[in-house]
Amino acid sequence: MLRSATTDDLDALVALASRPEIARTLAFDTAATLPSVFEVASGEVLVIEDGGVLVGGVRWHLTNHRSRIAEIRTLMLSPEAHGRGLATAAVRALAERLFTKHRLHRVEAEVLGFNLPAQSVFERAGFVREGIRRRAYNREGGWQDSVFFGLLADEFV
Repeated sequence: MLRSATTDDLDALVALASRPEIARTLAFDTAATLPSVFEVASGEVLVIEDGGVLVGGVRWHLTNHRSRIAEIRTLMLSPEAHGRGLATAAVRALAERLFTKHRLHRVEAEVLGFNLPAQSVFERAGFVREGIRRRAYNREGGWQDSVFFGLLADEFV
């Protein structure tokens, strides 16, 4: 269900990140910066597949090498694939990959406050809501909060 993205996946991932209903929940420059993330050694872009079909993507970045902390920077799923638990399964699979393969201690995520479905995904995947950054981003016609989530290796079951 999760596999490393290749440059052959790039057009589909950029198209997904450019869809208005998805782009509104991502960093404003996600679609434009996706091509450059293939050149970064401190992270990875993964494809979410369902039945061999690309339905989403997730990107993580190592934010603190010494303390072994990574951040999930992008999580996107085609609206046609919603409601089947794929996003939660992808986040859990990514957490397992980061804790086992990369031997990380902590995985973090930041979600826009209005993105309740993504907040629910992280909570169902076992992440703990750790705080709110008030009025952090000017989006959706006004200032929006962001919600921080974290998961520690020894909490992951």
